[in-house]
Parts: sequence; structure tokens; C-alpha cells
Amino acid sequence: MKNKINFYIIISALIFCFALNISAQSIEGNWKTFDDKTYAEKSDVYIWKEGNEYYGKIIKIYDVNKQNSICVECDEDDMRYNKKINGMTILTQLQKKNKNFWDNGKILDPENGSVYNCSIKLISENEIELRGYVGFSMLGRSQTWKRITKP
Repeated sequence: MKNKINFYIIISALIFCFALNISAQSIEGNWKTFDDKTYAEKSDVYIWKEGNEYYGKIIKIYDVNKQNSICVECDEDDMRYNKKINGMTILTQLQKKNKNFWDNGKILDPENGSVYNCSIKLISENEIELRGYVGFSMLGRSQTWKRITKP
């Protein structure tokens, strides 16, 4: 009888640990982005959490011709205007809504200077779908980013 109770305690503990691991999934860490048309590696973005919001900045640009680019297309009132894109915070104000969905964020496309609403869905531990949109989430585009490292 004692062995049976120990077995159930161990199984229950394993299930509890597994459930904690699933609920602790996060978008924090380094992510590789890809060009929408060529699917070539475009940049690496580091996502971190401050308070209840998530932010992301470009930490690497793969195109050697764009590594020293500045954001000339950004709105002149935006503090990122005329700043170097590599190292720039492009993702702001993202909030976790449930286990695998973040919303209410803003994302800057430094190539055209536009700021879009943004959401992220965690597809798997190593893949997210980032959606940039105007107005309703139907009017936008999605990108899949691949995890490089966790924090």
C-alpha cells in the first residue's frame, strides 16, 4: 500500500511540474526574423519583459549593406528618427493575455517608418507568429520568428 501511495505522489508531482512548465512558456529571449519575400535571415530580435509589458530590440542585422542603416523613414517626432536601426527598440507595450498570446503592443517597421498594432502567438517553444496590423487584426500581415535562445 505504501508503494502505491508513493507512486501516486511521484506521478502527481511530475504532472504538476509539467503543468508549471507549460504555463511558464515565454516569448522572452532571442528570435530570428526572416524576409517576407525571400525568407532569408533578416535580423535577430531580443525580447524582454519590464513590469507587465514586453519589449523587443534588433540586436543583429544579417544584410551587411544594412548593418549601419538609420531610420530615416521614421516619423520626425519619433525618438527613433535618424537613429541606428541595429540596437533599436522596435517592439513596445506588448501585454500577456493568456498562456500563449500577447497583445496590445506596437511594432515599428524601420524600413518604412510605420508603427503598427502588434500581437504575438506562441506556436511552439521555438516559434512565434507576430502579427502587425492597422485597426483590426484582420488588416495586417504575420511573420513567423524562430527562437535562437531563451533568457
